[in-house]
Amino acid sequence: GCALSPQTVTIMPDIKVANANNDQQQKTIQIGVNDARANKIIGTRGGIYADTSAITADADITQSVRNSLTAAYRVLGYNVLNSGANVQIIVDITDLKYNATGETTIRAVDTAAALKATCQSGTYVVTNEYRITNKADVLKPPTVGENQDYINETLSSTLQRLVNDASILDCINR
Repeated sequence: GCALSPQTVTIMPDIKVANANNDQQQKTIQIGVNDARANKIIGTRGGIYADTSAITADADITQSVRNSLTAAYRVLGYNVLNSGANVQIIVDITDLKYNATGETTIRAVDTAAALKATCQSGTYVVTNEYRITNKADVLKPPTVGENQDYINETLSSTLQRLVNDASILDCINR
């Protein structure tokens, strides 16, 4: 095998939600996102010189995660504000990982994403954690576009779990 060069991926989560039939415009939400990862390197592409084949995000991932959440909650009928909202949702991105495994050739790609979300409505607070791991078998080292898709897919699924969480929705709707 040969050495694999580093890759920079764009984090663009896509949260799929069904359009709301109830208009919750009177419910205002403020969303904060923190990058709480211990390591900003998402992972390595593997290969012989794994330590030189790092995968990193091309920008601050909090902005794209916040944008995705804002879009999803708007589809659900909520009014997302930058300040002065009734409800605060704080999301900590605690993990975003990529790992390629295989001896001389890359055979599998593992991705993981973990979030911690806290919803606060007045004195009512609910906190939950979400984690998703995915595995893909590959015949050759994935391109930057393929790796970007693997990572975004896993992060999107994790965010979707948060947006669909009944206890968080209950907090918003109080």
